[in-house]
This record gives sequence, C-alpha cells and structure tokens, in this order.
Amino acid sequence: MLEVPSKVLLAPKPKDGKGRVVTNQSRWNLAGRKLLSINSKMRFNAFIIAVPGSETARTVAESRVSVSWDAFKKSVQLTYHTASFERVGHKVLSDFAQNPTAANQVMVEAKATHANFVMLFLEKASKPA
Repeated sequence: MLEVPSKVLLAPKPKDGKGRVVTNQSRWNLAGRKLLSINSKMRFNAFIIAVPGSETARTVAESRVSVSWDAFKKSVQLTYHTASFERVGHKVLSDFAQNPTAANQVMVEAKATHANFVMLFLEKASKPA
C-alpha cells in the first residue's frame, strides 16, 4: 500500500476579481463567477484520469467519463466562450492506489497527446488524513 504523508489544511477562502466567493458549510457558490481570464482563441486539450473504486466499477467509470466530460465541456464553453475545448484522451486506472508509478505513466501518456489540462475523476469521496 502506498503511504503519502499529509496534514489537514484550513479551508481556503476563495476570492475572485469581484471580491470574496460565498461559502456555506465548505460548499462554494460560484454562480456567475469567472475564475479564468482567457480569450476565445485559446485551445484547451484535456486528458481525463478516472479512478474507479474497484475493478468491477471500471465499466461504469468508462461511461461516466463521457457523460461528465460532455457536461463539463458545455459548462466551460458557456462560461468562457472558448474557441476550442477538446478531450484528447483518457485513462481509467482501477489500480491507481496500489501502483505508485501509475501517476507518472499516465502523465507521460497525457503529454504525448499534447494535453495542457488534466482532470482527475475520483469515484469515492475524499477523506481527511
């Protein structure tokens, strides 16, 4: 098992260009907020890493990647009006926690696709250390 040293950090106090973002019980209300300043000619090439909770959830993870990507892409394009926001690849890694070199291997694969944006989809909720 891979052990990673960690500590619990204080909750961030997010701000945008117009001031502070409203938070409620660790949930951020980002409605109507733009967090990036980009132009319509920017090109985003996204590579997605999905980590299902088990090997049996691998098939479900494959289908969720497409559904989640489509929803994310629509939201980003409506918010930022980008000229190009495309998925250039994805990898489903059910052994991510047991394979310490998996992260490096998949990042090499992402670079090979000329990705400039990497997304990590986790099936299980994060837990503080």
